[in-house]
Amino acid sequence: GGDEAACWLEKAREGRAVLVYPSKSAVGLEEGLREYRRRFELSDNGGQGDGCGPIPLLFLDGTWSHVKEMYNYHVNNGTFPINDGKMICVALDPVGDWTPSRFRTSRFTSVRCPSSISTKKVDF
Repeated sequence: GGDEAACWLEKAREGRAVLVYPSKSAVGLEEGLREYRRRFELSDNGGQGDGCGPIPLLFLDGTWSHVKEMYNYHVNNGTFPINDGKMICVALDPVGDWTPSRFRTSRFTSVRCPSSISTKKVDF
């Protein structure tokens, strides 16, 4: 609901959520989570402590072009304070010996995804 959206917006503006997006400033997932834990000294109960508490991850959902547009819009208006180093941005790391050449696009050539229904920008 609206309260949950407001809570996420506040976390994002305070840098208390980790944005998962492959930007130029993104660090690896493990490095980003380690830095988040260091900054906020999380514990299991959400207070100060042993660094083992939950970390909110923020994923942008949509077509690739729409996600890039959302990212740029929210970085530029300060919702995602990445440029000032307040919010951590991570890119997912490849696992093990995975390489892009091991991704077989032929498995997906017949899949058709509808384009985004809404292209309207939404201010939080």
